[in-house]
Amino acid sequence: MKARRIKAFVFSLAVACNVASADTISSGAGGAEQGLTLENCLDIASRESDMIKIASEEVIAASGLKRQARGAFMPDIRLSGAYTKIPEVPSILGFEMGSEDNYSGKLTLTQSLFTWGRILQGYRQARYGEDIAEESYRQARNELYSNVKTAFYSVLLARHLKNIAAETLSVMERHYEVTQALYNAGKVSGLDVSRVKVQTVNSRTNLIKAENELTLAGKSLINIINDPTAAGRDISGELSASPDTGRSLYEYIETAFSSRPELLSAATRTKMGESLVKLARSEHRPSLALIGNYEYTKPYNFVDDWDSTWNVSCALTFPLFSGFSSFGQVKAAKSRFNQMAMGESLLRSSVKLEVERAFLNRQNASERIRAQEENVKAAKENLAIIEKRYGRGLVSDLELRDTQLAFTQAQVQYYTALFDWNIADAELKKATGQYGDENEK
Repeated sequence: MKARRIKAFVFSLAVACNVASADTISSGAGGAEQGLTLENCLDIASRESDMIKIASEEVIAASGLKRQARGAFMPDIRLSGAYTKIPEVPSILGFEMGSEDNYSGKLTLTQSLFTWGRILQGYRQARYGEDIAEESYRQARNELYSNVKTAFYSVLLARHLKNIAAETLSVMERHYEVTQALYNAGKVSGLDVSRVKVQTVNSRTNLIKAENELTLAGKSLINIINDPTAAGRDISGELSASPDTGRSLYEYIETAFSSRPELLSAATRTKMGESLVKLARSEHRPSLALIGNYEYTKPYNFVDDWDSTWNVSCALTFPLFSGFSSFGQVKAAKSRFNQMAMGESLLRSSVKLEVERAFLNRQNASERIRAQEENVKAAKENLAIIEKRYGRGLVSDLELRDTQLAFTQAQVQYYTALFDWNIADAELKKATGQYGDENEK
């Protein structure tokens, strides 16, 4: 959204007959300022982003569920105690059938011996859930870093456009003074003076718009990193393009297939679906459990004294008929598994297209950068010549305005190409799943 607004302003600035000093190409204003760097923004966002915090809590929750599922392999031991007060003890032929005060303590151990894989598949479900949560965390960090970079580069572009607009206004004011002097000398008409005055006002309007875009871009960045205390700090950085690494599109696609969090998560979901089918089948299979009890009671066998007893048993449970619910459960599990497998295949195609788009956009931006570097130099030289000739009254105002427009367009296109390259590079890192790793900061 912010990138679209920036580009909309680029168009309006380029159409106006403006000019800017070539100094902004070699060193943008604020380049030497100390403030928030890209690394600072990424670090702050990693700590403060609610999206990252939520994803982190999901990992913790999934880890707890896995530990809970692991507990099913272990014996279940329970201790219970009871006290019963009988106000009136029944008796037969004068013999009391019990005691007024009754105490009991019981220790029960239950150990599953065989569940037809039900416990194992339940544990696998929880383990896959933890893996998915971890990949979701990587995905959240991936998206956050991409958003931070887009917002950061939008600020840099807006700052360059604001500098161009400010210098354009300064040049137009000087142009107006020269035109007024030529008018006083009788070399130009009043219409020429009026035209330059209109252009000067338009340049002032463009500067106001550029300053507003810069302010909005800065607020957007602060909102994304979620640190209001950073609002007063300057943004430190420059738009630049790195040399091509020489990696082919095929290599980027293979990297995405092996590293993209969404794909790894989808593959795990497919495994989870397969495990879910096995779990559904095991729900209606026999199970065997070992049960042991140790009880300490008073009275014991009608004797008012403490004594103990114990027993061990094996319990076999065999579901015979459940109204065909098992058939429906397995059928539903198979369908979910098929959906997950097809979803993974669909996602691979989508990721491949995303990588191709980012790769080609970056290539296109690189070519535009090289072309505009030469274009800016040529436009600057042409403008210097035309300005001198205009000052002597040798060329018309129209020729000067055309030359100014060409130079302004060259500058705007140059910085826009740099911006597009950085955005495409960020999107390529995100698409390949390499974005968000510590070494990518």
